[in-house]
Amino acid sequence: MNYYYTLDDPQKGILLKQYIHDINRYRFNWHKDIEISIVLRGEIDFCIEGKTHVLKEDDLILVNSNKGHASLLREPGSIAMVLRFDPAFLKAAFEENTNLQISCISNDATRHDDQFRRLRALAAQILLALARDGFAARLAAEGAFLLLNASLLSDFPLDTHVDPTRGYGLSHQKIIQNILHFLEHNYSRKISLDEVAKISKYNRTYVSSFFRSNVGVTFYEYLNRIRLRHALHELNTTQKPLTQIALDSGFPDLKTFSTRFKVIFQKSPSQYRFSVGSENLPAVMENQRNYLPVGTGNVEQKLFEYLQVGPDTPLSLPLLDCPTRKIENQTDLDRRELTRLCRAMLQIVEN
Repeated sequence: MNYYYTLDDPQKGILLKQYIHDINRYRFNWHKDIEISIVLRGEIDFCIEGKTHVLKEDDLILVNSNKGHASLLREPGSIAMVLRFDPAFLKAAFEENTNLQISCISNDATRHDDQFRRLRALAAQILLALARDGFAARLAAEGAFLLLNASLLSDFPLDTHVDPTRGYGLSHQKIIQNILHFLEHNYSRKISLDEVAKISKYNRTYVSSFFRSNVGVTFYEYLNRIRLRHALHELNTTQKPLTQIALDSGFPDLKTFSTRFKVIFQKSPSQYRFSVGSENLPAVMENQRNYLPVGTGNVEQKLFEYLQVGPDTPLSLPLLDCPTRKIENQTDLDRRELTRLCRAMLQIVEN
């Protein structure tokens, strides 16, 4: 059964993905989406752009578009809920070609502050709604998604700047796709910026600026990310010598590989290999992820706990029926949920 949930409505600019997964070994990742990860159980290391954060149960972290990130369990059985959405949904609120960065991460001191409780409640609302069928459930998911974005823009620090070389046109997208395709298939050998310039038909200086503006990182940083991703896969699934892994992944030598690895993950490749080996973690494929059903362990109970925002949190949510409650006629249930959703929206407008 598929436990990877989506909400796709191009006319409204909504492209959302959500799932629950267990935390295992590092899997280095980056994407255009904005990502919110919430620890439902356990404790994990969450690494973003070379900085590692220790996240405990109920902690939440936001990963901005195109930021390299990875997570590693600190406690066996750690589980997280992930929500990802296309940042283009927010572009109507800003000047064209704006690069938006949202600062949103909880810790021991802020974990139960209203703004984080609100985000957890909305993320739980979306997932529980997407896990069900029906028009009312979809409306509940869309409504919670809108409120989640409103909370991000109003409750958390924003950093914006306009980049005139950033482009969303089809010609720009095609050039970027061609470059990324080339890097994905040639990362194991030496690649120069001059080669990329020939592919893009831009001069060397402009393509460097063009790449950074449209991808979010420099050409060489992106190339190193691909190489590190492959090296992690080799560390996770083979017993190859570190020097061989470095060369197979496109690094010129072990020293360069170890330096780049430590900058991103704050530990050496040998330290990482020892840590995952000592935990007897199962090997994972490069693109493999184990999606979990809502009913796993106490996950469903945790999600409903998130929905119970307290009286001091100024947000009314259209609560879905608790699983222990008797389910009524579907038509009556849809009608009740629509009523609750409308009341919640009216309260926000009036406030």
